[in-house]
Order: sequence, then structure tokens, then C-alpha cells
Amino acid sequence: ALGLTTLALLHLQFLSSGRYENLSGRIGIDRTMGFHRLAAGTLLVFAILHPLGYAIASASGDPVMAGNRLLKLLMSARLRTGVFALAGLVVIVVLAVLRTRPWVRYELWRVSHGPLAVVVTALSIHHAVANGAYTGEMPLRLIWVVLALMAGTAVVIDYVFRPLRMWRESWVIER
Repeated sequence: ALGLTTLALLHLQFLSSGRYENLSGRIGIDRTMGFHRLAAGTLLVFAILHPLGYAIASASGDPVMAGNRLLKLLMSARLRTGVFALAGLVVIVVLAVLRTRPWVRYELWRVSHGPLAVVVTALSIHHAVANGAYTGEMPLRLIWVVLALMAGTAVVIDYVFRPLRMWRESWVIER
């Protein structure tokens, strides 16, 4: 359940980025970004708890066995896309938290945040489809397709259509 919830929240993050007037214009950019940050922290906690749940559940109360199980999960070639997705998610959230520090250039954070989120989402989808016990079920597969189309549409709008529209308009720097 933690893995499925994490993946759904990850997809929804593409809509709560504050770039859509229909959403942020109605509730305010502060609330939109507040939700975006809260959801990001929540999905990171869920993503971290996801492999821990497997390790602890199979350990029968033995912490050493749980640690060994977790290490095997994290080193498994079959689960590698999930491990990379988790690592990428940690990087996204840590950089977002640190982005206001003087040594973090806002422009670099801004340029990397979206593309890294796309990579993490793609890795997460692969992990869920390749390893998920319930992902093969048609209703859930349909949900992933709808969420992926929604997130993909948001990415195309933000990184293709909006820049093209801005380049067509004449911008003049007055001061």
C-alpha cells in the first residue's frame, strides 16, 4: 500500500507544482506550494517505509534478520529501478529544502527539479510494473496509465508548449 500510494502521490505532484492557474489561482500559490511541499515530504516518508515494511515483516522480530533482508532488497538487481527512484526522490527533496541556501543556485535547482522528477517517476513506474504484486491487475494498470498521461501532459505543457509560446512573444527588458 505504501508503494502504491507513493507512486500515486508522485504523479499528482506534477499538478501541484504551482504552474497551473486553474488550481493555484483559485486557492493561492502559497497553499498550492504548501501542499506540494507537504505531499513531497509525505511521499518521501512512504517511499522510505516501503522497503522497510518488507524487511521488517519478513524478519519475525529479529533486527539482524531485518537488516540483512533490507540489504538484500536494496542490492537486488530486480529491484534496482526502485532503489534508484528512491535515491532520486531523496535528492529531489533534499535539494528542494536546500534551494534557498546561498551556495545553491536557484536556476540550477529550477532546471533540475522537473527533469529529475520525470526520471524518478519513470523509474518508479518501471519498478511497480516489473515487481508489483497488484500492478498487473487491470484496474490498477488503468490507473497508472491515466496518472502517467496526466503527469506526461503536464510535463509537455511546462517544458515544450509554454517555452514555445514565450519565444514567439516579443519580450523587452525595460529596466
